[in-house]
Amino acid sequence: MVRRFLPHVGVVIGLMLAVYALFFSRDAEDEVRDHLERLEAAVDVAPGTQVVLRAARVKQEFRELFTADVTFDVPELDGADAEGRKGLIALAAAAPRRFERARLELDGLDIELSGDERSAIAVGEAIIVGAGYGEPVRRDRRTVSLQLERGDDGWRIVSLSASAPTR
Repeated sequence: MVRRFLPHVGVVIGLMLAVYALFFSRDAEDEVRDHLERLEAAVDVAPGTQVVLRAARVKQEFRELFTADVTFDVPELDGADAEGRKGLIALAAAAPRRFERARLELDGLDIELSGDERSAIAVGEAIIVGAGYGEPVRRDRRTVSLQLERGDDGWRIVSLSASAPTR
């Protein structure tokens, strides 16, 4: 009697695995998108943000988001003596001094994975919505490029570049 139901059990298990693989498994592109969402959250500036608390949060998040020797090319940061992750942390932590609110949107980026899925490039339009103290909200569009590499502990951004803002 058990032999009679064994093929049916096998078919049900096979269908369950197929449904899981189709709808619930995560691929490398999903992991990169999750990483970019973490970056969006890490750089968010909400009204009333405390500089010290933000600095601690940014430092923790950037350790997991960027490599120690990350390179970056952003027009507003020309002339800044900041280098690597430490420099980027210092610049990002100071954002509440200039901005009352700011939000980064990276949803429209195209992600290209290497053949071995150990590196990726995310390119496209980023949107920055923000306002300085006493200023109206501005919405800037920029072309950005982020290069990521996957190590044993997950994805890390190794380089970041952004164009000058357009509206």
